Amino acid sequence: MQAAAAETKRLPLFPELRRFPASFAEMSGVHAAILLPSVPREVHLRGVAILGARLGQLSAFAESNCHLMEISNWPAVEDHNVVIVGRVDELGTLPVALEIKTNLDALGPGRGLLAEFIVGDAGNRHRWILVTGGDDAGLEKAVVTLGSRPALDALPPSPAEIVDVPSIRPETEALSRPSSARTTFAQLRWGDFDVGQEPVARFGWRLPPSHRLERGELTLRFFHSTNVTNGALEVFLGAMRVGDVPLTHENGDGGSAKLPIPPTEGIDPLMFTFRARADPLPRGGPIATVLSGSSLETIARPLDITGLEHLDTLLVRDSFLRRIAFVLPTPPSRSELRLVFDISMHLGRRLPSSPVLWPQVCAFDPSREQDDNATFQRCLHDRSALVLAPVSTWRYATPNGARLLIQQMSRGTVRIQGRRDDISDFEPSLALIQMLPAPWGTNEWLVTAGGWTNLDPATVKALVIHEAARGRLHGNMAAMDHLGRLASYESRKPAVQSFAQTVKEIIPRGLDVAQTQAHLRKIAARRERSRRLNRFLVWFGGVVVLGVILGRVTLEWDRDRRRRSAQRETPFKTAA
Repeated sequence: MQAAAAETKRLPLFPELRRFPASFAEMSGVHAAILLPSVPREVHLRGVAILGARLGQLSAFAESNCHLMEISNWPAVEDHNVVIVGRVDELGTLPVALEIKTNLDALGPGRGLLAEFIVGDAGNRHRWILVTGGDDAGLEKAVVTLGSRPALDALPPSPAEIVDVPSIRPETEALSRPSSARTTFAQLRWGDFDVGQEPVARFGWRLPPSHRLERGELTLRFFHSTNVTNGALEVFLGAMRVGDVPLTHENGDGGSAKLPIPPTEGIDPLMFTFRARADPLPRGGPIATVLSGSSLETIARPLDITGLEHLDTLLVRDSFLRRIAFVLPTPPSRSELRLVFDISMHLGRRLPSSPVLWPQVCAFDPSREQDDNATFQRCLHDRSALVLAPVSTWRYATPNGARLLIQQMSRGTVRIQGRRDDISDFEPSLALIQMLPAPWGTNEWLVTAGGWTNLDPATVKALVIHEAARGRLHGNMAAMDHLGRLASYESRKPAVQSFAQTVKEIIPRGLDVAQTQAHLRKIAARRERSRRLNRFLVWFGGVVVLGVILGRVTLEWDRDRRRRSAQRETPFKTAA
């Protein structure tokens, strides 16, 4: 008897632009690199944000697998999957195939190009995607196209020239938002489907993370084998059981049932899952069939956004990330670019099924005040802004007249809530964050985050995506240092002490975590003693006042009694 030996080989790679970003994670242990010019401009920054969001949709793709590098360093990433973002004149000596170079030479102003080619030998091949344009306008068209799955599906084979900015179809727009109208399964593009003992998941109705389902009703129309006399059709929404529909002899030829949907928070994707059980099991067929005439009626509302505890909700108010703009100083540092990429990956993980992810990025000059009519302000139209910059530059990233709660006045002075403080009195490693209504539009917010003189990416990242601050971040101002000490503050409510005093107390300069805890215990003990003394004084004072009042009342009563007694004892004398 001969043993059969099988050898598994990796299939050869070929360009598949339509499969981005899934094609980037098809090999275990693969790394990805994003190559940018040495001095990135606003269009490159937006490319970083869109690519971060799209790669974040891959659950198995870790941030540590992604690297941001200069185009000139391309030889160092030949063993990576790569995305190059740059104008034609910024590509340098990249190893681009001859047919792609021909397209590049013919690329005119306002035109973009997307191309994918394979780099490496037979045993070590990787995907490289070129995102380029004849000018910045053309480059942005290519960047935006890479952020849209439908736009990629409509492209011709690589290399593909991009002439127009892609748009979102009305039906895709409609499916991205919950609707209060009754929606049939057919409108969700679900046909009739069979259900057995194995779970059958269906997705098409969206409840974005920025919404909450208040109530709803699911009307199921179905039929099942008439041999089933004792069974049930189980319905789940996410991990929540919606209900069970009995399968009996009477409804075998067709039946319907209404199931109330309890309140739930939005999540993407929020799937309906159907499973059936029966006794006896039918032979050679499904237990039940759910009809496309089934319908769903829901009432959902956007989640309230009132403070920093809702920052995660603010960032994903729109399922396509169009309503958030990152604001960075220009030229950005490599750490600032990395922070935008990491936050975008976090947002992409929250929207893994979204077909389009188009976050915006705006750049500002940290050396001059902004003009309300400048391009920078138009970039923020109908968007909320997340400013990622040092505190010293915040006033340059906002329109004239914006009243920041925290504003650095000079190199050593900061104004907080209208009061001046010396920066030297605070912990040097602080990262501060504030949230206030945006001055350029209603229902929009301005959030600024950064350290005193630099961005401090690690701490700002923890604040923005709540890695280390979850459950502790609230109000409209907060500060955190590199040790994770956090002070949150709500300036819109009366408070005994200011934000500056709170920060100095909770994050004292020069102390470690253990010393801070001991320091706070002493403060708490001192306050408890003060409260006890105050309570004693209040009670003691109350008793004294009550005693005085009782004494006064007693004296008045005794005086009145004596007067009446004297009047009774003295006879009334009449004139002779």
